[in-house]
Amino acid sequence: MKKYLFITLVSFACTFTLHAQTAVNFTANDCIGNTHDLFTELNSGKVIVLVWVMPCPGCIDASQNANEVVANYAMTNPGQVLMYLVDDYGNTPCATLDNWALAENITNITTFSDSTIRMSDYGGVGMPKIVILGGGFGHGVYFNQNNVLANDSLGIANAVDSALADVTAIAS
Repeated sequence: MKKYLFITLVSFACTFTLHAQTAVNFTANDCIGNTHDLFTELNSGKVIVLVWVMPCPGCIDASQNANEVVANYAMTNPGQVLMYLVDDYGNTPCATLDNWALAENITNITTFSDSTIRMSDYGGVGMPKIVILGGGFGHGVYFNQNNVLANDSLGIANAVDSALADVTAIAS
């Protein structure tokens, strides 16, 4: 019982801490040259799943799982939940990043190799690093995990659900 209570309290504390953090705005060009302003996209009700990769073999599973979670929202929330695949420090050519994603069957994403999208804005670095942003004008952080902990499909889906619920509450 004590173990269950401890896990519940830690989970609650982590969730509360993540909601207390807010997104850091960026304006960056994606790999096909389109400009994206993060706050403009969040303000329009979008949920952004940021996935930083090197790209590396250790980044594959978490990236694929995040991609699958995002794809699951395409039917219920078309165009509202987006995945941004971001090179870790913006120093990998877009062609390399795009080819890696294609080889690993990570599809329907927007890729960036731009150093203005900094994982350090969300605490420590890790490979991969997944951060979920949303909540409309609240610009909340709903998930923030590095390394092995980033490979949490249920956590990602729950975070997206929370971000979508907050957008709906704001719109009501």
